[in-house]
Amino acid sequence: MGSSKDLWLIKKPEGNETGIGIFTLTDDFSVFDYGKMGKGIPGKGHALWLMSTYNFEHAGCVDAKTHYITKDFPNKIAFRAANVFTEHKDSELSPGFVYDIPNNSTFVIPLEIIYRNELGKESSIIKMYDRKEITPQDVGLEAIAENGVLPHPIITYTTKFEPGDRFLKREEAMRLSGLSKENFDKAEQVALKLNDLLNERTRQIAGAYNINLTHPDGKCELVYVPNEGIIVGDVFGTLDEDRFKIVLDDGVEMKLSKQILRDWYKKTEWYNKFEAWKEIRGKVERGELSVKKLPNAPKPPAAPKELIAYASSAYLTFASMWSSNESHERSLFETLETKFRKLKSEGLL
Repeated sequence: MGSSKDLWLIKKPEGNETGIGIFTLTDDFSVFDYGKMGKGIPGKGHALWLMSTYNFEHAGCVDAKTHYITKDFPNKIAFRAANVFTEHKDSELSPGFVYDIPNNSTFVIPLEIIYRNELGKESSIIKMYDRKEITPQDVGLEAIAENGVLPHPIITYTTKFEPGDRFLKREEAMRLSGLSKENFDKAEQVALKLNDLLNERTRQIAGAYNINLTHPDGKCELVYVPNEGIIVGDVFGTLDEDRFKIVLDDGVEMKLSKQILRDWYKKTEWYNKFEAWKEIRGKVERGELSVKKLPNAPKPPAAPKELIAYASSAYLTFASMWSSNESHERSLFETLETKFRKLKSEGLL
């Protein structure tokens, strides 16, 4: 179940009826779609549990239904399980393929649905636009501003059940989703509702701690249930699924979540080797290259212990700030800021 969750299926979903499953949110992490890396980030699973259960329990504020049932301290979530269909009607992952989804069945919608409030310079959308692979109209905009400011939140899509996250234009996403146009439109509205919920909580936290906190983007997984419609699946609004940005008083951006490790790994030799390996893998899977055997992916180096320790503090501190309805002293944030500045001065951030 991905690189940061374990899944136990208690009752299998059948036809149009959901089953019951349990997530255990772990300390494991992955960057650049490698899979499980290192020994994990201590406390990360609990931090994800704090944020995700808070968000599930407040989803009703924006009239969003979810698969959430209940929680069990410190890192388990019980949920309504849906069918997952990864078989497709074509023998190859050709441009026109669609998933083989039975009628009148529950199913996990085979898309990563991404809500965006801004486009940072590292955004995949900006990179594709600069390479002239997409137009502003492909992401629902008339133009893309140089500063990344958006006139309104936008929705973009990538594949979910392919080895890599492939960008999809809206028309292709609709075809691949297995949904009618009406239900696809409703799925977009659910994603935007979740974004509204997270933006409002972001504003509350920013005010409570007197910090410059924003929510640039995030992603969600949605599920279709006959006679019920679109509901929210997986988890959402955590430091793994969403990006939150804190800009300090001197203009320095404070890193949160596994972005800390992503930035570090990007500076290593391993990163370029792994990206080259992924490119070869993609060509093999698309039939553009024939090899007897694909070599194993290059193994990543271990991240510095100091970086792992800071990532742990960032996950746990931000999750505590996010999930508590009690007011905290600003010192909770200032302690994290002190750790961040120390590592930055040492060149690790």
